[in-house]
Amino acid sequence: MTLSTQSVIEIWSMHLDEYLTQSIKNNTKFSIVYDGVQTLLHVFSILYCRTDSLEDYYTQTQRAYLLYLEYVEKIYKPKSMSFSSVLPAVFVYKRIFESEDMDDKNDVSNTYADTQLDIFLQIRYWTNIFFLHKTIPDPDLIRDFLPKLLNKNNPCDKLEKILQETPLTKTLLEDFFSNV
Repeated sequence: MTLSTQSVIEIWSMHLDEYLTQSIKNNTKFSIVYDGVQTLLHVFSILYCRTDSLEDYYTQTQRAYLLYLEYVEKIYKPKSMSFSSVLPAVFVYKRIFESEDMDDKNDVSNTYADTQLDIFLQIRYWTNIFFLHKTIPDPDLIRDFLPKLLNKNNPCDKLEKILQETPLTKTLLEDFFSNV
């Protein structure tokens, strides 16, 4: 089975929404949340190449952000140590890619991985746009608008220029998409 572009976008948007919601609830610092997003983007794209089941893709992506949050809550915060983005990333990578579920997936099973590279570049690009003003974006914005931004029919170059000067808000995105 090949994962559709739409299902990849939906899974990313949903899990990013959940990750941000939990991070805000846990009062996690912006830099830690942002580093987590970068780790999750890597895991998400690697899983795509190694997974041909929508259920496995969903489950392992969810597991990745839960592991990252677990590391931050149980290891980093109690020790009040300076944060290094490498340690939680290694923690997540080891748990995801050395797990029994993934051991037999050494070959790239998704034969369309190369043709889907563009969607992962777009996901990374637009996800990073949400973090442009160095604040944790509202999870509702991610869930409601990231799929629209990833739709190639939208003239998002204009939006990118607007966002460089204006903080991202629901009103701004609603106004933009109502005029597109």
